[in-house]
Amino acid sequence: MITARGICDQCRKSKFYYDRIRVAGIYDDILKQAIHLYKYSYRWKLISNFMDMIQKSIAKEYITDTDYIVPVPSTKMDIKKKGFNHTLFIAMNISKRYHVPYIKDLVKKTKETKPQSSLKRKERLQNLKDCFKFNKKYRNKLKNRNILLCDDVYTTGSTIQEVARELKKHGIRNIHVLTLARGL
Repeated sequence: MITARGICDQCRKSKFYYDRIRVAGIYDDILKQAIHLYKYSYRWKLISNFMDMIQKSIAKEYITDTDYIVPVPSTKMDIKKKGFNHTLFIAMNISKRYHVPYIKDLVKKTKETKPQSSLKRKERLQNLKDCFKFNKKYRNKLKNRNILLCDDVYTTGSTIQEVARELKKHGIRNIHVLTLARGL
């Protein structure tokens, strides 16, 4: 239930490892279909529409204090199934549009998990526990930096939470999140 302040009771009680979040749109029928086509039917050209949505939905200031753009990682098997890394492609395009470097392998997904979309809320919150690992080659190189973490859809926030927790453990100062859509 959303309160007059715009924050649901569940969110007010939760601890967040990211500092702020922006979404480009609501995961309604049209955007849901577009994201699905992009991810599973090789409709890569939809990325330009998504970038336009992002540009309209966020202020440039949201990105100006960002040191690096980082995609939510996928496993090699997920990438093989889809034929490409959809979140990396989003990060690369944001990087190109806003002239901020991206790091494709800052965090790695180290184990296969059930697709989040197939799970109920409680299961989603447990499904990704401890499956993201900070890439050791960046140890001590990114302390006190600001990261923009990119994903396609934010539903329960469990994916973003787990990645952000791993980043914070390794000294990342601020984690700003940007997703194409917010599930209801």
